[in-house]
Amino acid sequence: MPRKSRKRSVEPDTFLAPIDIKDFGDPDKDPCFGKLYDLNANECQVCGDFELCAIAFSQNLQKKRLVAETETKAKDLELNELDFGMEVRKFFEKKALSGKYSKAKALRTTARRYRIKLTKVKELIKQ
Repeated sequence: MPRKSRKRSVEPDTFLAPIDIKDFGDPDKDPCFGKLYDLNANECQVCGDFELCAIAFSQNLQKKRLVAETETKAKDLELNELDFGMEVRKFFEKKALSGKYSKAKALRTTARRYRIKLTKVKELIKQ
């Protein structure tokens, strides 16, 4: 039995045409590209550009984050020297007074725990 040939609904040449980068994010042709990326949304699941959209979305977030970091200080990254010194001192005293460690070993353990040099640990303990 001879096979029936089907007529293509779309010509193969249309798939081989390069993607015009200028069309991405164009308010008329692609209004949500890189702005509303969410894989739970039905529109994003159907869209064929979701990989490129994810890259553009992450780049836009990176720009926003850099602007926000320059305008305000992150409180979780702000290191208060006095509080840090108190924490190091308490840890050292706990180890030194436990009886398990000698003073030298407690210093080394404290330095390793906070990833600082022994001289810095000694300075913080003396304060």
